[in-house]
Amino acid sequence: MENCLKCEDTEWPNQEKTLCIEKQIEFLSYAGDPLTLISIISSIILFIIAAVILGIFISFRDTPVVRANNHTLSFILLVSIKLSFLSVFLFLGRPVDITCMLRQTSFGITFSIAVSCVLAKTLMVSIAFKATKPGSPWRKWVGVKLANGHVFICSLIQFLISVIWLVIAPPYVEKNFRSEPGKIIIQCNEGSAIAFYIVLSYMGLLASVSFIVAFLARSLPDSFNEAKYITFSMLLFCSVWITMIPAYLSTKGKYMVAVEIFAIISSSCGLLFCIFLPKCYIILFKPEMNSKQYLLGKSVWVTPCSTELSGSDSPCRGHITKPEYEYKYIQDGDIIIGGVFTVHNNMKYVYNGPVTSLPVCTEPSLDLYKQIRTFLFAIDEINRNPDLLPNITLGYRVYDSCGDPRLAIGSALQILSGPGNVVPNYSCRGKGEIAGFIGDQSSLTSLPIAQLLGVYGYSQISYGATDPTLSDREMFPYYFSTGLSDDIQHIAVAELVEQLGWTWVIIVAPDNDSGEKQSRNLQNEISKHGACVDIIIFITEDADTNKRNLERIRISTAEVIVLCGTPSDSVHLSLCAQESGIHEKTVVVTLSWGETYNSCYLLYNASLMYIYPNYPIELLDTQFHDYILSVTEDTTFLKELLSHYPSCWEQENINKTYFMNCTESKTLKELEVYFRHNAEVYRSVYTMVHALHTKLSVSVTHRDKYIPINTHGEQFL
Repeated sequence: MENCLKCEDTEWPNQEKTLCIEKQIEFLSYAGDPLTLISIISSIILFIIAAVILGIFISFRDTPVVRANNHTLSFILLVSIKLSFLSVFLFLGRPVDITCMLRQTSFGITFSIAVSCVLAKTLMVSIAFKATKPGSPWRKWVGVKLANGHVFICSLIQFLISVIWLVIAPPYVEKNFRSEPGKIIIQCNEGSAIAFYIVLSYMGLLASVSFIVAFLARSLPDSFNEAKYITFSMLLFCSVWITMIPAYLSTKGKYMVAVEIFAIISSSCGLLFCIFLPKCYIILFKPEMNSKQYLLGKSVWVTPCSTELSGSDSPCRGHITKPEYEYKYIQDGDIIIGGVFTVHNNMKYVYNGPVTSLPVCTEPSLDLYKQIRTFLFAIDEINRNPDLLPNITLGYRVYDSCGDPRLAIGSALQILSGPGNVVPNYSCRGKGEIAGFIGDQSSLTSLPIAQLLGVYGYSQISYGATDPTLSDREMFPYYFSTGLSDDIQHIAVAELVEQLGWTWVIIVAPDNDSGEKQSRNLQNEISKHGACVDIIIFITEDADTNKRNLERIRISTAEVIVLCGTPSDSVHLSLCAQESGIHEKTVVVTLSWGETYNSCYLLYNASLMYIYPNYPIELLDTQFHDYILSVTEDTTFLKELLSHYPSCWEQENINKTYFMNCTESKTLKELEVYFRHNAEVYRSVYTMVHALHTKLSVSVTHRDKYIPINTHGEQFL
């Protein structure tokens, strides 16, 4: 006992306790440690795989599957994953001060960049679909700059956290003599445990938000929607790091470092394989799926949200559809005017196989047919005028939107792209520059057209859309309308309520963004004029909900029902379904709803309808009437329209009801209708043509048919 000596910290006694021997030094050594060998091999192999995938993506960067969902973010994500695999080497070998300072901060920054890219992808897809709704405030957030800015800011925050950590309490090398008997553990002291967990918590926050957004966006209709794959990758990512923390805290020495290396490699693998492996499979083994034809088919993706966007790789997209039969009128010319008109009132889907269906336009209208014929009549009249556009022949490309926003934007894109399959950002029109577009009548269809044309810089004149959102010159600099804004109509309704002494009003609107926004605006205007709004009813597609809402209308003591918002068949049909208790109420109909919604207003006490003043021009109407009767077209559309006017009916003797007993339809002449031109369409065409006349400054005496004409690229109205 008298000869016992205390060993130094770097030593400990042998088993006989007769002398002090050096303690074993422990760290993840490059020399013969199996954990190090496994980590090196895994990191190198995965780095090579990531590099190969990046090379594949660069080689096929112009194909749809790579350009989808913003290929720039995909490249940044792949580079950051490669750097994550390389950051493993900072955890291997004998720790020194520089590697201790770099290991946590480097993997924290690279992972933040990767997760920020994933979050940016999912956010852009979600925002793009929210922005397709009329009047949506999300529209201003769509653009490439937002995605890039998001990645930069999220990465910058992690970078600043790391810099502050290194400045205030940088990690350093330390020797741990007491964790394990007989061993000296060479390890990195994090300097500040709080800073370390802030870095991890920030990564966890980004990953959690990415997982939630991706999970919500997983079912959005996109041919190359990555959300479902991002959901799985973020689920794996979060699971790995949640389980890593207790494992990290319960281990010691080199095994603690090995746990963190495993978390880095496995979470990076999750991002790499879940997001990029499906795309590589399509590129390498299913090239037929990596084509515009496969991507488009009967559906097309387009970027209609921002003038910042110029390629199909943009995350800002809207889904459009082509019907089974396209109702169109086409005539070549030196200058082309595009037209999107609602001639069919509705669209339905018919099954075209076990899982697919085709859109079919239904309910053609003779009144709406006069609108499209007014457009063609005006073009024909201008071409016969030797003074307005001398030596220039106007052509047209006119399509029926069937009152559906998807068909409307599809028609506009078809006009821009030319005949054949629609290919965004490509034109196969051949001869004839597009001067601009006329249409549509409804705000529901005019708004997505305005979004699309704003991207490509084409002017648009609507002959009936009234949504005040379209009056925003910053959002829609190329849009014009011959109709009155809904805001002005609301003032007129409020003044009418005041003049007639009504004190309580019911507002009925469709259950969408436009209906909610306009009903609130109308309520404010009515309140300013001394009346009160009893209830605001939003009509949905759910019959039970509508029934309850209409019962509230029936028992209300308000004298007046005012329709506002974008015209909706559901609102019209719901009001017509009322069978009792409504005869004492008056219906007020704004211009937006037009004269086509008047079939059931006799059920009410009275109907007051705002209409455009009609100043008949007898000579012009006569010419238009003769023009209509001279039509010799033999189109499916005209046959479908005239089929609603059979040439013979017979009366059943028992029930005294009439039924059709023949298959022949009347001709336009036999309808015995006096066709008057549509003044708003006529005015829209001449407004655009007079603007063309001013822009081109064509001399009346100039006879060169091949003068250079460039009408695209700027607003000329």
